[in-house]
Amino acid sequence: MRLLLLLLLFCCCSCNSALQNPSATPQIPGQVHTWWLILVSGFSASILFFIWKNLAGYNRIRWRQLWHIIVRQVGNEQHDLGVLALSLAILCWFVSGLFSLVPDPFIELLATSVCSSLNSGFLLLFLRHLDKEDLPANFSSYFPTRHTIWTVFIMVVLVTGTIAAGVHAVGLPNFAMLIPDLAFSLYTLYFIGFSFFYLLETRIKSVEIAVLSWAPIVITLLAEVFRLASFKQGGLSDPVLINLYETLLFSYKPLLIISYFVLIYSWQLKRINRKEMPPQTKPGRPAPDMVSADIQAGRQQYRLLGPKDWMILEALVRGEKTTAIAAAYPADFPNGAKGVDDRIGAIAREFQLSGQSQIKIVVTALKRGLLEYPK
Repeated sequence: MRLLLLLLLFCCCSCNSALQNPSATPQIPGQVHTWWLILVSGFSASILFFIWKNLAGYNRIRWRQLWHIIVRQVGNEQHDLGVLALSLAILCWFVSGLFSLVPDPFIELLATSVCSSLNSGFLLLFLRHLDKEDLPANFSSYFPTRHTIWTVFIMVVLVTGTIAAGVHAVGLPNFAMLIPDLAFSLYTLYFIGFSFFYLLETRIKSVEIAVLSWAPIVITLLAEVFRLASFKQGGLSDPVLINLYETLLFSYKPLLIISYFVLIYSWQLKRINRKEMPPQTKPGRPAPDMVSADIQAGRQQYRLLGPKDWMILEALVRGEKTTAIAAAYPADFPNGAKGVDDRIGAIAREFQLSGQSQIKIVVTALKRGLLEYPK
């Protein structure tokens, strides 16, 4: 409530200054949009952070401990930190909004460009925590690794810094600092767009909602086009380009945030549907609810593994081959034995095993009490 009152007070002050100085009127929409995006981004990032904090079981968490978690665990498939990565990505928008209030255009563009690149890095880390079983194998296999994401981010920042030095020393145009971040953003939007489409279409069974998830991405691209065009016209001097860019910028970030929450809802809906409609089991295959409570408790520690993965392990411990598993569940594995092998690889990574040795995976699962010994 206090933040909303501060926003209204700022709007009133802006309007009064505009009445006294009519030449400043075109800047009012941009200032209001900036403050509104700061509030939306800060509020959304705080909600997601406290959701992750409660789910992770942290009563109190210090900044030094949080930095250790970010550096060591974000992107590590052993830890389900997708919500934390998404919270940090939205927090980058909050920080970028604060820097956009700086009157110096050079500092504003440099800081917002670095914040935007960091936002792209955290979004890619967030996408790594999606359920890959809902994505086509030929698409999910191209997801960048954690080390690739950080390496690309460092390269983008170095190139941006080099261009900024050229802007300051040689006199290059200011918008040149935006080009490295723009390339990184397009790379990120590619994965966001197709991931959202496949996930929502698979989980909610609605092509219309999946197509609507592309709307924020299209608006994002249009906003960047108008932004570059406005710089080409002489540094955000055209009021029409200013209003178009600020309106699109005002629209796409809240829409993207809503899309992230819809994606989280679809993940929860998928879990609910699995509980209400357990997969049909064939004779000799134990149903999920027949697994002992101790085994279920052990399996809950591996949040990235679903019922399909435990079914594969139960079949492997009985000595069945991947071709037989794929033939028994054609709906779950449309790619045949290759789909089963992909999930076995995911299980090996989750168990932190090198290679995809089925014997080693089964022995590890038995030792950790995740499977019943064959009778």
